[in-house]
Amino acid sequence: MEVEAYKRDIKIKPLFRELGAIQYDERNSSIGLDKISLTTSRDKKRLVLKTSVGDYQKDRFGNISGQCDLIRKNGIYYLVVTSNKPDKPQYKPQGVLGIDLGVENIAVDSDKQIFDSKKIEHIRRKYSRLRADLQHIGTRSAKRKLKKLSGKERRFKKDVNHCMTNQIISKAKGTLRTIAIENLKGIRSRVTV
Repeated sequence: MEVEAYKRDIKIKPLFRELGAIQYDERNSSIGLDKISLTTSRDKKRLVLKTSVGDYQKDRFGNISGQCDLIRKNGIYYLVVTSNKPDKPQYKPQGVLGIDLGVENIAVDSDKQIFDSKKIEHIRRKYSRLRADLQHIGTRSAKRKLKKLSGKERRFKKDVNHCMTNQIISKAKGTLRTIAIENLKGIRSRVTV
């Protein structure tokens, strides 16, 4: 924990409480419904403790993920654990909406709706020309401009993909269908040209 605080800003010397939170992960902890096992820093031995888990927490206990924090509050120790529980399906699908991914067209669905890449290709060419011009100039202001442009194209593509994905999902929900994406496994061995 101290190392992470120094990584943020090396000039500031953080002060830590004596009984501050301690972070654990899969390497130094083992968590069960009736007991937990934690590695201690003093003698590097495992400390096995009994736990008290409520009914609400027991329902969500199966999919523990990431780190957990040991905290002390009003003289009682709590282990704060993150768990992921898969969502229940919102509806029972009554068909399939197939999606074909490509290069010329980003995606084409089974209803023949085409999501083309003309807009993305136009922006890619625009930024490519602009980068080449600025790199050729080479002045300090040109380098500042290059730095400013560095993630702009990537963010634009990410936004276009996000909007396209939302359209496909809302179409599938509206027609009570599930989404099936093409299987690209083994495509290199199947294609001869």
